[in-house]
Amino acid sequence: MSQPSTNIASHLPAMARLDPKRLAIIAPEGTLTFGELDAKSDAYARGLEAIGIGRGQYRLKSGFHFR
Repeated sequence: MSQPSTNIASHLPAMARLDPKRLAIIAPEGTLTFGELDAKSDAYARGLEAIGIGRGQYRLKSGFHFR
């Protein structure tokens, strides 16, 4: 029996609530906590919705960088 697919985005809100100051991303460019990452992803989602792009309509290509 196959398991349902999940991704980090499906766990992000819960992690942000449980431990918002815990480091989620460590990269040469800097770090983000789960709280910061959740806030940024929410802001990007609102921006996409504002221009008519809804959940599941598009997928990012590998190598896309948020700034």
